[in-house]
Amino acid sequence: MKLFGSRKSYVGIDIGSAQIKMVEVEERGGHPALVTYGLAAIANGLYQSARSEIIDETAAALKNLSHAIHVGSTHAITALPGLAVFSSLIEIPWVPEKQLASAIRWEAEQYVPTSLDEVVLDWSFTIPYNPRGKKGDMVSVLVTAAPKELVAKYLTTLERAEFTPVALEVEPAALARALTNPGRVTPIALLDLGASSSDITVVEQGTLRVNRSIPVGAQVLVNGVAKTLGIDAARAESLLKREGMRDGEGSGVVSTIKGSLDQILKETRLTLDLYFNRFHREVKEMIITGGMTGMPGLVEYIGTILNDIEIVPADPWRAVSFPPELASVLTSIGPNYAVALGLALREFV
Repeated sequence: MKLFGSRKSYVGIDIGSAQIKMVEVEERGGHPALVTYGLAAIANGLYQSARSEIIDETAAALKNLSHAIHVGSTHAITALPGLAVFSSLIEIPWVPEKQLASAIRWEAEQYVPTSLDEVVLDWSFTIPYNPRGKKGDMVSVLVTAAPKELVAKYLTTLERAEFTPVALEVEPAALARALTNPGRVTPIALLDLGASSSDITVVEQGTLRVNRSIPVGAQVLVNGVAKTLGIDAARAESLLKREGMRDGEGSGVVSTIKGSLDQILKETRLTLDLYFNRFHREVKEMIITGGMTGMPGLVEYIGTILNDIEIVPADPWRAVSFPPELASVLTSIGPNYAVALGLALREFV
């Protein structure tokens, strides 16, 4: 859906395992404004598939979607899924700024489970680096490492779709940008319930503090319902969207998916405990995002399991301006577009 004509703008592209989401944002009056958005179903995810044809197939899907929603910009930002990226919070002794890169790389070698020659290494400070630090001080760093081959795969896909890659980052960073306020002092958790995996992230003052990815997502729930009830995947997905955690008329949906949901929530609790043990601060609020968010009764069920935390559905569009008549539609689809919007906002914040 095209909203405005645009010259200087950026496109956020979320390449998932079942869908591609695309959002274009431009600066208007000093603030980011929504230009267009849309999604398309895909048969195979770029990360999940090892087939040689997957790059051309994904590039074609990107081109078709961008034409369908009348994207005006060629400047694109995309993200690697959390499962594809190794991340770890490390501490190094304070060193002068000119020695930081080598010190972080040396320490990262102790944690990254493959040769650093095979990955693209990046890092961010969980607490701003103090150039006037002294010997004995410690510097806390969130290190991320992505396979060079996978990075090249994503960049090549964008180029074949006739986009100019501006940046490639990790999905949790895009979510933090779209869903949290950098000035917020208290920590907040993000739970991204994707198609093939779920990401749990704790953010403080706009910075990722802890991140965990698990290979359990909506597709596991759909497949479980399909197998248990003896129906095809499309019908199982429809039943999940209609009944969710309400289990109307004894459909058996809740008893089928409860185990997988509880596994996600167990990992969520472990991540929050890890954050507390490391930073000695409690998380009191968690934003739920991803395609599963609209499932009836899900937010309420999560609230009963994590009953000491306020559970809030994602509202990523608060970060951009848009015509007021679209408010209702955008609210309903917001959790599904959070990553794409956060990517598009990268050059505006």
